[in-house]
Amino acid sequence: MNILLFLFWPARFVKRAVQHDVELEFETNQQLRAAFPDKEIPPDRLNKFQDNAWNRTRSVRIAFFSALGLTLLAIAVGLIAGYFLKRNFGAPSSRVTSALQISGAAIILVATLAKVGWKIQSWNGETLPEKADRWMFRALYVIGTFLFVLSLGWAY
Repeated sequence: MNILLFLFWPARFVKRAVQHDVELEFETNQQLRAAFPDKEIPPDRLNKFQDNAWNRTRSVRIAFFSALGLTLLAIAVGLIAGYFLKRNFGAPSSRVTSALQISGAAIILVATLAKVGWKIQSWNGETLPEKADRWMFRALYVIGTFLFVLSLGWAY
């Protein structure tokens, strides 16, 4: 249910996230429990929880929908390229199909194993090496997916 709220009704998701985060903070933060034994926090503090939930929700939604868009684009371009290759050059041999599939899988595996991530993580994640790590990871995944789908689009 939370996933559906997250994807399609983010305002409802944020409301639920704020409630969850406040409850979690009361469970884990002794100072907060001591300061507010009735578990009623002031509106300005509640607004901070809400702003934080909105910022995180926006970030994850942007990442998800960007990834979904890139994936659909790689699939569409792979299928279209495969269609034109088949129309102009005929069906590929099983070796060509296998080579494309193995290449696509290998590129995706390289992207996964080469991702540095936490080792170079800064506070805001915006240093040039971090960006290059993300760009390379995403580009290799898109290329690998394209090659794999190209092999299917060309063969069938």
